[in-house]
Amino acid sequence: MDPGDTLELYQPVFKRHVQRFENSAAVMGELKGPLTKLHAKVEGRTDRIEAFFSDLAPEPQKGKVRRVLTVSLCSGFT
Repeated sequence: MDPGDTLELYQPVFKRHVQRFENSAAVMGELKGPLTKLHAKVEGRTDRIEAFFSDLAPEPQKGKVRRVLTVSLCSGFT
């Protein structure tokens, strides 16, 4: 802290961080059961977990080239 800093300056920042941590704890609490089941189902093998999440990812994250529709501005004109 700098000598001129006040509690009022840092209080909003700390409150936001506390809210983020509380939210994170709540979300992780809800995910613990399903993630434990997933871990058991794939027998702890990371390659199986990677395959599971890769199936859910959009094409660019799978390393595939995105197909882009190209339209000629001159098509249809004479």
